[in-house]
Amino acid sequence: MAKNIAPGLYRNFESEQWPWIDENLWAEARERAKAKIVDREIKIYGSDHDRELIELSRENAKLAHVPEIQFERNAVQDLKAPAERGILVANPPYGTRLEDEKTVKRIYTQLGDVVQDHFPFWSVYVITANEQFEEAYGEKATKKRKLYNGNIKTDYYQFWAKRK
Repeated sequence: MAKNIAPGLYRNFESEQWPWIDENLWAEARERAKAKIVDREIKIYGSDHDRELIELSRENAKLAHVPEIQFERNAVQDLKAPAERGILVANPPYGTRLEDEKTVKRIYTQLGDVVQDHFPFWSVYVITANEQFEEAYGEKATKKRKLYNGNIKTDYYQFWAKRK
């Protein structure tokens, strides 16, 4: 979004093979989308505690033509704000597959503590299926929206930045 790169611009779609759509239309649409890309410096940071997920994220960023994203291996409690203001987006474990409920609650509490201590003027957006997120995080969301992540019912919590 920061560079105005159209979603799927660098992917191929099955509909490109449909004989009733002129293949030149696809090429023209891609050229129009490429012309709208904004060449600007962006600062996006990604982190996870899992080294393999960091490598996968790097590969996906290259495929999406946004290699500027800087990835680090970090635990939640070690996160530090790289700037005074910004947006933190998190998709922490839900507790539905891999982690037990106690571990998930601890991660949510750590996230709330880290945001309060190191990200005071950042907006925070979190997606999770865990309905006790706000309680563990330690703050009620500014807005909360229901949506699905695949077939999993989730909530999207929005915590708007505090003003200086």
